[in-house]
Amino acid sequence: GIDLSEVAAFGDWHNDLPMLEAAGHAVIMGNAPPELVRSVHNPRLIRTGPNDGTGIVDALAKLGLL
Repeated sequence: GIDLSEVAAFGDWHNDLPMLEAAGHAVIMGNAPPELVRSVHNPRLIRTGPNDGTGIVDALAKLGLL
């Protein structure tokens, strides 16, 4: 019952591309390859730090969820 515009998807690899484009908020982790960043066509794209640091927490804060 949740609209995709309300969903935040986190990804760092090419297999995440469909999910990142479908979600209302696309969050690309800092360790993602540059080709992935160029491939995502989502107006609500957020770049954050790597997945082995505080990247997810930083993105949640940018989204106003923390």
